Amino acid sequence: MTSAVEEKLMGYSPKDVLQLISEKDVKFIDFRFTDTKGKEQHVSV
Repeated sequence: MTSAVEEKLMGYSPKDVLQLISEKDVKFIDFRFTDTKGKEQHVSV
């Protein structure tokens, strides 16, 4: 079992993200990540 603080640190669940997308009428999502060479990347969908 995780605490509320631990859940917040781990981020959102897929269900949470889908709910936020619906509530906020999101049109685009920008995914940001670091590749295996350490360079920051992003892609918008």
